[in-house]
Amino acid sequence: MMEPEKRIKARAHTTNEALASAHRMDIEVYTARYEREHGHKPHGRRFWRFTLVSSSVTAEDHFLDLGEQMTYSQALARAQEVARLRDAGRIIVEP
Repeated sequence: MMEPEKRIKARAHTTNEALASAHRMDIEVYTARYEREHGHKPHGRRFWRFTLVSSSVTAEDHFLDLGEQMTYSQALARAQEVARLRDAGRIIVEP
């Protein structure tokens, strides 16, 4: 059985991981610009481009051009992965 002090540290570590994970999941996806340009929500297969809004990366790292055709859901999933790595709070879907 684990000692009480180690148990508390283990529980705190697990709680901190859960909070960090929850924080990374709160990435806003902004589609208004895309919708205004195209007249509908993003969908379908195309070359998707995104802007990642983050105060912790250089300006050149804010733009994400995936460089291959894929569905919107695939592209958004990839953009969310990169946004988490770059600590971005918002993803803008570019028209």
